[in-house]
Amino acid sequence: MPRRAGRRGRRVAPQAAAGAGAAGLLRVGPGGQRLTGRLVGEGDAGTGHAPVLADQTVRQLALIDRWIADEERREAEHQRGQARRPAAADWLIQHGLNRTNRDAVHTGDCWAAARRGRCRPATREEAHDALRQRVPACVHCRPDIALGTHS
Repeated sequence: MPRRAGRRGRRVAPQAAAGAGAAGLLRVGPGGQRLTGRLVGEGDAGTGHAPVLADQTVRQLALIDRWIADEERREAEHQRGQARRPAAADWLIQHGLNRTNRDAVHTGDCWAAARRGRCRPATREEAHDALRQRVPACVHCRPDIALGTHS
């Protein structure tokens, strides 16, 4: 009987190539054996496809549930971290490279202080004392005006 090339170059018998009709689709497996594929819901419970599909569905749903639980856990951790974060300082004192010199006084939301990274939080009294000791005020946020020590 003549044979012709099927899908992916495998040899398929002519009756298989013509179609399998109600029995499903005939394919040739890697070892040359015939494989039949049925559509889901064809009603032939004896083939064993239903338990495999059910197992795969259960595994996928469990995986999705784990993903959802992980995302909820991450969001809860983020919320706890935000709640525990200390409040931003109202006043900042910028220190020099040797950490003893005081270079400038800033308000807590000054963009220039955030860029430099050498600022430490300070109380209102500490910022006021620094300005009285002639530590320069930041020219961008003007803490001397906010503290009322502008001269």
